[in-house]
Amino acid sequence: FQLAPMRLPLLYSTGDVSAAMVTEGAPITAVDVALDGVKLTPRKAATILTATKEAWGDISGPGQAYINALLRKAVGKVADGQMIAALGTIPAETAAADDSAAVRSAFQEMAAQLIREAGQRMRWILSPQAVAMLAPFAPADRIEVNLDGTGTIFGAPIMVSTALPAGDLLLVSASDVAANLIDAEIEASDEADITMINAEDARHVVSMWQTNSVAVRTILAFGLEPLRDTVAARLTLTGVA
Repeated sequence: FQLAPMRLPLLYSTGDVSAAMVTEGAPITAVDVALDGVKLTPRKAATILTATKEAWGDISGPGQAYINALLRKAVGKVADGQMIAALGTIPAETAAADDSAAVRSAFQEMAAQLIREAGQRMRWILSPQAVAMLAPFAPADRIEVNLDGTGTIFGAPIMVSTALPAGDLLLVSASDVAANLIDAEIEASDEADITMINAEDARHVVSMWQTNSVAVRTILAFGLEPLRDTVAARLTLTGVA
């Protein structure tokens, strides 16, 4: 994506600037270009984990690092879903996963909907199930998807997101999306009062000091704004359990 600052107006052209040949001494034709501005507004995904001090103290350094990774994963999944939703209206295609010709044709149609100029940066976002479906394809199809979530499709790199429905993948024009992501902030407190919510949505406050507990809070701040009406295309792979 295009890295952009938070809360500052982003100016971008909603159309292309035209040019023409001109002879010596002749006036240069002036053109109007519509400029638009949006602000990248921070959004936050957050979670809080609580545990007794005894339980937390019994966890080794690597164990606490593992829990921190789980917390990052939780807020990351929420952020992924919100960022995908923020891409706006996404044209959709469908293809049988075991029909390589149909899959290639769908990929070509998706690319045709988004590519406007040379040098445009494109990125694929795949659900884990889509990774498994595309991994058997031959490199000759220009579809090189590895089971570890690395690879390329038609030369554009891929990334994996669990926020997508099973079998779905997106092609995103990263050049047309302004985004920013601030690293997850993880803090622990043994003095905070935490509002707990149970399955019945009943709320009660628990004192970490009074219960000899620890609360670990994780906050991930992010922002995303599409700079054009259509910045992504979707494909749903079908036919494989």
